[in-house]
Amino acid sequence: MSQDKTLKLTALSGILGTGIIFAGSLITAVFYQGRTGQSYSFANHFVSELGEVGVSNMAWVFNYSVIMGSAIIIVYLLGLAWLMRHWIGLIFALLGLVMGVSGLLVGVFPMNNLAAHLVVALTFFNVGQFTTLFFSVYVLFSEKPYFSRTLAIPGLFTTVCFVIFLNLLTAIPNDPSTNFESAMAELFLNRPPVLPLAIFEWLIIAGLMIWVLHTSVHLWRYQRQSIYEPDHTLQIGTATR
Repeated sequence: MSQDKTLKLTALSGILGTGIIFAGSLITAVFYQGRTGQSYSFANHFVSELGEVGVSNMAWVFNYSVIMGSAIIIVYLLGLAWLMRHWIGLIFALLGLVMGVSGLLVGVFPMNNLAAHLVVALTFFNVGQFTTLFFSVYVLFSEKPYFSRTLAIPGLFTTVCFVIFLNLLTAIPNDPSTNFESAMAELFLNRPPVLPLAIFEWLIIAGLMIWVLHTSVHLWRYQRQSIYEPDHTLQIGTATR
């Protein structure tokens, strides 16, 4: 595939994939009603609670949006890997595939299937931190004209959120499945108004969406500019460096 087509496909995949996940999450949150009749709050509800079958009124909307959106974002991640080229691109492709597939499987195994859900969700979070960090460090030193150092900002922010979230998870010792079930049971009875673990989980999702959108829009602008003003292609890629 040519560079021009790859830029376009990568950009469109990132925009479409994040749009699907955002729309699905928002629709599900609006119609959410918890076990005690509570509305959804981004301050004290986990992301996966939106997809909990039997509790979330529109769990299917969230789960299908995660599956479809993640599948499209995998195309975006592989597009970035192709643009990186060589062994660096191969490493990023492997990281992106694991992160993307595990994210997709979150929709396949929602919270009501807790054992499988925890495996895929924790894989997503653990690999995700290295994926965003790898990309951010790469663009800081890359000489590719279609990448800009500004693309590292949302990636580094999201990496920090990943790290904080995973460190907060260490407060749940020993058997993750049993302790998570106990923690969730306690939340159902006495949910605090602010839950840092849930907040940082949502910050990760928000950071990822901003990262994908920011990168996609940048690549889209570069691709469009290179068509209509080919003499200025290099300037676009380096103007923000």
